[in-house]
Amino acid sequence: MRVLLVEDDVRVSSALAAALHRRNYTVTCVAGAEEALDAPVADLVLLDLGLPDGDGLEVCRELRERSPAAPAPPTRCRPVRYGWMWSPGGRSLTAGTSR
Repeated sequence: MRVLLVEDDVRVSSALAAALHRRNYTVTCVAGAEEALDAPVADLVLLDLGLPDGDGLEVCRELRERSPAAPAPPTRCRPVRYGWMWSPGGRSLTAGTSR
């Protein structure tokens, strides 16, 4: 499974990427809104809402519009400790970080 991790805090990004790699996920890490929109299509997006160069919710909306797998009704998008989590296939994943 391909994961797009959008997080500007290097410590958070590194920890999440390491945990996902240990579970055999392919992770693309980016630090901002523009990089997220230019990144390859992913099966799962872990997205920080407070990005330095844009609004995380706008990035989420744009990624959903671009995704060929995005269903017409809203997908599962739930708050987690560092932002929102959205999966184009409608699957959600938590690792003890939800509020």
